[in-house]
Amino acid sequence: MWNLKQNKSICVYPYVHKHHNLEDNEGLCCFTKASYGKIGQDNSTARQHVIEKMQNGLPIKGCEDCYRTESEGFTSPRIEKTKQWIERHGEPSKVKFEWYDMRNDDTCNLKCKYCGAYASTMWKKELNIPVKRKKQIQITDQEIEECNAWYQAGGEPFLNQPFLDIILRFGSINPSAEITINTNLSNVSDKWLDALSKLKNLTVTASIDASGKLLQYLRYPVQEQKISETIRRLYDNTNATILATSVASNLSIHAFDKTYAYLKQNLKDISQLDINIVTSPTEFTVDAIPEDLRHIYITTTKNVMEQIKNDSQSIRKLILIDRLKNVLHRLENQKYDKNLHKKLKNTLDTQDSKRSLKLVDVDPFLHGWIYNKYTA
Repeated sequence: MWNLKQNKSICVYPYVHKHHNLEDNEGLCCFTKASYGKIGQDNSTARQHVIEKMQNGLPIKGCEDCYRTESEGFTSPRIEKTKQWIERHGEPSKVKFEWYDMRNDDTCNLKCKYCGAYASTMWKKELNIPVKRKKQIQITDQEIEECNAWYQAGGEPFLNQPFLDIILRFGSINPSAEITINTNLSNVSDKWLDALSKLKNLTVTASIDASGKLLQYLRYPVQEQKISETIRRLYDNTNATILATSVASNLSIHAFDKTYAYLKQNLKDISQLDINIVTSPTEFTVDAIPEDLRHIYITTTKNVMEQIKNDSQSIRKLILIDRLKNVLHRLENQKYDKNLHKKLKNTLDTQDSKRSLKLVDVDPFLHGWIYNKYTA
């Protein structure tokens, strides 16, 4: 059943994984908006229905992104995460929650370019959208004891007091659990560092898409100096592995070489790097890049691939190269969409009108093609 080449539907997620998203739904996973139902209700029947379809090799509604990635010849989250889980914990035979993926709190202090009001209270404030009270996670000591992996995102988890309370419980009940925290690295207090120091298997996933002023522009308003300082504090006070995740977009790919140089300087292990291709909002995809400029993005991507090959002996470099090959595939094959180019300009105009940092002062190359090559 667990032959992923023969059964192109089977996946570990519905067996072991519980995902709470910001819409108060129990999602299939974080890569889709599809869900089993609302948090707090009994969704076991819907989950079992998905499992039965997977066992029979039938496609699941909501899993189209993985199917498409695989059809293009690249490794999907379905394949990557299922293989990782089975290697570490064995093949699941029934539903038993051992992997929690929690994104229940949108409290955040940044207004990232690709984000929005759905995932950031700072975005809500900028758009004058009321901030609602968050639904907190209910988890028993037994569930913490039996947990193999816990993933927390937000919002910004290090601003989430109830999550700090959960981490303190892990520190005393199950310090060996695999804890992964997805953060913008802008605010890690001493009380958080103390709690994290009790964990034996901690990964801090840091969202770092660029360096210098471009980093601040994309992850507004955090500055590179603050990110570097937080990285040092985590290394000095915890045994965390820091995994940098970069979003590949039309605003970042051209500067991948500078981003890679910054990460190489600040990370203990440069193989601890991941790259995710932006698919939404669509105006940030490579489709908005005029075809006569693609060669700049392609050259930078190829140069970074060569650096990774030379710098890393880790098996992770194969994952990174696969990610970058996917970026190249899109740059070389996706057709230019003039309407997305126009939408990109309009989106940046709207965002930047409310912020002090302007693209023309940050990256003349980006400003040049987004504005000067644009025609109505």
